[in-house]
Amino acid sequence: MPRTTAVDPATATGDLKQMFDQMEKGLGMVPNIFKGMAANPVILNAYFALDKSLAESTLTPRQREVVRMTTSVVNDCGYCQAAHTAISKGLKLEDDYIIAIRRGQVDDPQDQALITLTRRLIETKGFVANDELSAFQQAGFTEANITDVITIIAQKTLTNLFNHVHETEIDFPEIPSLSATPAGA
Repeated sequence: MPRTTAVDPATATGDLKQMFDQMEKGLGMVPNIFKGMAANPVILNAYFALDKSLAESTLTPRQREVVRMTTSVVNDCGYCQAAHTAISKGLKLEDDYIIAIRRGQVDDPQDQALITLTRRLIETKGFVANDELSAFQQAGFTEANITDVITIIAQKTLTNLFNHVHETEIDFPEIPSLSATPAGA
């Protein structure tokens, strides 16, 4: 049960009602995280403004999801892992690959570079070594991509921490445990 106030879409008015109506139309639901964040509409609007900007970033939608999922794993946010599993499936990523992202070990060199840099940025609070940035760039990424990764981490950390404090009830399909044996093993 949430520890802070969540806004019921049925009682929302004005701009918030319009935002909830758009979510309902596009997603078929208003995710619990946004009901909770709506207690402070300024922050909810800031989240969506940043999300809109990131949609035009130098990373592909798939690459953005790799960073979002990795951040949510490192920050131990079950809600965001469930949400980004659903989004990743919408991007046609296979279940085994999504689990591999969550485990931090994938076969694709660029995705692995994203996972590695994301983990290191979080673990070191941004104090990564020059050779770590060089390895990321040698995987085919640019300095602009580094900035995008940092910004996505910031956005996901906002939602991860919010979900921890709010105790957001997961309203996305359940995700497989990482302790499960991978398919084909």
